[in-house]
Amino acid sequence: TFGVFLLLGIALYYSEKPWLGTFFVCLGGILHSTYLLAGAMIILGFQVDLLLRGCWKKAIYLGLFALALVMPSVIYVGSHFQPTDKQAFESAQEFLVQFRLPHHCLPKLWLDWVACLQISWVIFCCYLCRKNSLGIIMFTCVILSSALTLTQYFTNSNSLALLFPWRISSILVPLATLILISKISASEKITGRFYQWNIVSFGIVMVLAGFGICIMYLGWGYRVNNSENQLLAYIKANQQK
Repeated sequence: TFGVFLLLGIALYYSEKPWLGTFFVCLGGILHSTYLLAGAMIILGFQVDLLLRGCWKKAIYLGLFALALVMPSVIYVGSHFQPTDKQAFESAQEFLVQFRLPHHCLPKLWLDWVACLQISWVIFCCYLCRKNSLGIIMFTCVILSSALTLTQYFTNSNSLALLFPWRISSILVPLATLILISKISASEKITGRFYQWNIVSFGIVMVLAGFGICIMYLGWGYRVNNSENQLLAYIKANQQK
């Protein structure tokens, strides 16, 4: 839910409001630390775009501003969730990755044909926006996410798996969809054939939103491991402060 602030941040940056955009990107990570890495990728995308425009001082200051905003959250997480015992910490990570959250942590499980289509969708929209800031931001995120994902796959690092470097897709896929719809609505060839294309575009968005609701309501996008029920019941009954 808090990931929507990252989309807002990108929109504000694209509207020539980089400081406000950076604030909202950081806000997503501050409210939910799982978005800290995704937010960092987006901020780096902002910086790359500024550097390509020759604004290197602004790129540095923007990065420092973002670092100052998220540092309290990083310190809090680091101080409260640091390992007390190395072996126990490694065992806990192994449990999370292999048993509790494998569908989130292991590319070999989530990288199906649907995910491949989504990746192709994002790369195609990167190409469409290759000459503007959105394309640079998206391409930077794709490169960083792909590099970290491949690193996790070949090293089997539980720590990297639990950072979810592929979670940036939850931002890139809807962003790519909106870009494509806006490109279509701006095409004179298409707008010449369809009367009141804005209504058609709105209808497409509503259909996509309807599919999103169906995925949640019918349970298509989320699965639980029923063998965990006894474990979770035990934790609930025996938890301590």
